[in-house]
Amino acid sequence: MSIALLGLLLVLLVLYAHVSNNVDRYGNSGNLVSRAIILISGLIFGAGGTFLFLENVDEPTWAFGSGFILGPLLAVAACFYLVVGTFFPLQQVRDLLRYSFRHKLNDDIRN
Repeated sequence: MSIALLGLLLVLLVLYAHVSNNVDRYGNSGNLVSRAIILISGLIFGAGGTFLFLENVDEPTWAFGSGFILGPLLAVAACFYLVVGTFFPLQQVRDLLRYSFRHKLNDDIRN
């Protein structure tokens, strides 16, 4: 099980790096691509939050109990991403995509 989780983490890191390197191309692409990336990110956050929380419910000392804090935080982030990806206008979805997948934290995101 831990090898599968490590493999899944590696795939997610490669996917994050790919989208981060091509965020301008994906941000300027069509409606479906931008919304799909945001919705998939929301599902990943939800799955990660659920996994962390349930692991800490089974074994409260697992990962020093951090799942009790990080699990609900990731669930809130998942709800936010899924609501934005489903109901908000395309420009705001593109802005969330650019904001979520940027390398430098001190760049100007208003461009």
